[in-house]
Amino acid sequence: MASVIVFEDCESLGDCNRAFLQWAADNPKGFYLNRRARRSALLHAVGCKHVFLPEDGSNTTFAKVCAMSIELLIEWARENDVDDDECKDCFPVDT
Repeated sequence: MASVIVFEDCESLGDCNRAFLQWAADNPKGFYLNRRARRSALLHAVGCKHVFLPEDGSNTTFAKVCAMSIELLIEWARENDVDDDECKDCFPVDT
């Protein structure tokens, strides 16, 4: 069964960062919500240039909700009363 993984409330920010980066490396075709606020999130594809920082930076300043399908993340957002939007670089609008 498909699942959603949430990276937040770790022992330390570094623990969340390492766990998220490992998930992203293991799931290069995955997606995640970058929770900018309690009820606001931005949908990204793994590898988005906006989120991945140098090794000495942190990718988990905001909680991450990860899954292998966009549909699972949209469902999670609805169930958790989170408004989601798409990263314009990951999901460009055709003109």
